[in-house]
Amino acid sequence: MNILCDTDVLSCFAKIKGLQLLKQLLPNAVFLISTVVYEELMRCKDAGFSFPDRIFEFTDVTQLNEGELEEYKLILARARHLGHGEIHSIIIARFRRYPFLTNDKIAKKFAKEYGVEAWDIPDILKALWAKGVKSKEEIKRIISEMERKDRMVIQDIWSK
Repeated sequence: MNILCDTDVLSCFAKIKGLQLLKQLLPNAVFLISTVVYEELMRCKDAGFSFPDRIFEFTDVTQLNEGELEEYKLILARARHLGHGEIHSIIIARFRRYPFLTNDKIAKKFAKEYGVEAWDIPDILKALWAKGVKSKEEIKRIISEMERKDRMVIQDIWSK
């Protein structure tokens, strides 16, 4: 199974050196990023961050094909509230029937409305627990580390 990933999810897991958690959850998956997400990560690398290197080792890069490019032009005009990386990823995911990982609530909602299965970080963490990959206490520690290293707030995943 191929899975399209957005910058925010991968960077969060990379910052805590936790990309292997995704592989533990989905051991047969190939994690892909679009060329635009690759470019976003290269800008982070150029700014002096080291986490993009972990992502580049973990993922493969894919690009829009001709039909997807035509769809991109149509979607870009009406989805001005999304970044180019999200739009690229969502289009690829839809056309190729891949799930999409993002931590952007607006991108997740748009993807679902567009017919794409989309998961965010709380979904991933809850699945790690539900599948027995990590205990509830381990998930709490992972959340704490994500909040500290990525300056994010993760709502209570247990009440979803």
